[in-house]
Amino acid sequence: MPDQTDASYFAYAFEAKSIQTYLLSGGKLRDIVGASDLLDALCDGPDAILDGAMATCGLSDKDFTRRAAGAIIVHCEKRKVLEAFRALWTLVFQQHLPGMDFADALGEGASANAAIKGATGKLVAARNRLAPLVPLSSPLSQLSPRTGGPAVEISKIDGTSIDEATARRRHRTLVGPAVRDRLAKRFASDTMRNNSAKSYVWPKNLDAVDAADDSDEKAFLAPGENATIGVVHIDGSGIGKILLDLRQKLERRQDAGPIFRAFSDAIASAMQISVQHAVDTILEPATIQSTDQSGRVIDIIPARPIVLAGDDVTIIVRGDLAIEFAEAAIAKFGEVSRITLEKLWKDTKLDSKDLGTQLSAGGGIAFVQAKQPYDRAYRLAEDIAAYAKGVAKSLAKDKGEALPDGVLAFHRMTTSMFGLYEQDVIERELTVTVDSTDKRLTAMPYTISSSSNDRPKLTDLRTLKDLLVEDQLSRGPL
Repeated sequence: MPDQTDASYFAYAFEAKSIQTYLLSGGKLRDIVGASDLLDALCDGPDAILDGAMATCGLSDKDFTRRAAGAIIVHCEKRKVLEAFRALWTLVFQQHLPGMDFADALGEGASANAAIKGATGKLVAARNRLAPLVPLSSPLSQLSPRTGGPAVEISKIDGTSIDEATARRRHRTLVGPAVRDRLAKRFASDTMRNNSAKSYVWPKNLDAVDAADDSDEKAFLAPGENATIGVVHIDGSGIGKILLDLRQKLERRQDAGPIFRAFSDAIASAMQISVQHAVDTILEPATIQSTDQSGRVIDIIPARPIVLAGDDVTIIVRGDLAIEFAEAAIAKFGEVSRITLEKLWKDTKLDSKDLGTQLSAGGGIAFVQAKQPYDRAYRLAEDIAAYAKGVAKSLAKDKGEALPDGVLAFHRMTTSMFGLYEQDVIERELTVTVDSTDKRLTAMPYTISSSSNDRPKLTDLRTLKDLLVEDQLSRGPL
């Protein structure tokens, strides 16, 4: 029986906040790896932390409209069940990811849709009322020099003070192989997982100074102190418009929740298939054989996954492979998402002509030296991807065209200053004034598709590069 209130349905919305800040705090790659693995284990995939909390409170997967990337929406007809789940989940979350902010809210309504709408509306307001983080610092507390948080232990490697969040991340990288690298395993295709002839290793360090005395951690992306890496960030485009149209179409349908969940899962699945394709075709052939401390032959993948959440992907790739990897993943996402959405609209009896199946992705790559700060390169790559998507949307709107299948922009950092891509890099480094007119020294972003429009294409850039390296072409100064 429903609870004795005017409302018949109740919903609970939860959202992890400042995920990027949490992932990047501390700066070391092994800490980022541990944090991303902890985040991935929260809601996504089999045996997620969320599954245990669900079972304890008597909830099932069908009660969830969303469960990915640190965000969940669940509804049922019993308020007390959701209140119990809220109390348990916030406790579990803080133990699993100490130091990460979150916001949550309960909603109610005459229907499941109304309850979900009420919960998500209250969640917006709750974002401004974040709970205090524990443990709290005191005047006598010793602080971590990297994060400023109260220290809970001393590092056995370098003797520095470590806060609880950093300690949790580092412990995660030291657990057994069946648990660790959960995120990296989602980047590997079935072909790689079933290849018993190879033992794949995703490196956790790029700098020998940071490598712990562990066989896995001695595998680096590239030899040499000045190795260049590409921090690749890919983000889906066109999803927001479909969501707005979908909300209008499902306003009066009782199965709105499951359809929203199916849409979210479809996008996440399309992106995962796309990055697996890029790993298979670009990274797997470039693996480097080595041996671990026991003499076992290992195959080092020249990359390190950082984020795979919904339509967002971030991965560190060896510099010479970064553009090809991003190109392969972006192109595949356009192909897979169209097939996936066409099937979804058919299965849910929705008109694909009204909702559309045109999805694309924008990518940004920050090329940096292996010794430069990962956190700044990560933010720059994300900003480059946002710029690429923004330019593509603006051009499509001005010309009345559909979004391109995908766009990609990149930048090689040659200075110690990491700023915003458009305001700092383009305007200060890639813009010159000729006869009182500003001229840009880049045509970015480049489109991935080979369509006949007049936008700059990545294939044209590659053709130009191939021409410039030919022996017949003069190599003297231009």
